[in-house]
Amino acid sequence: MDNIYIFSGLLKTLTTQEGDLTGIPPGASLFSETVWSTLCSEAGGEAGLIASLGVDDIREAI
Repeated sequence: MDNIYIFSGLLKTLTTQEGDLTGIPPGASLFSETVWSTLCSEAGGEAGLIASLGVDDIREAI
């Protein structure tokens, strides 16, 4: 499962499997695919959501 992880102004994909536990540091956010999809829909699209969050999408850069 691909989740969206945001920390220090960077957005990237974090892949997990069923049963995984994921600890995130203070100030970070981790969104499931379902939640991310809902947020994108409410923001009018993924590009708009990312712009409103003010983060750099580095999913393709890695």
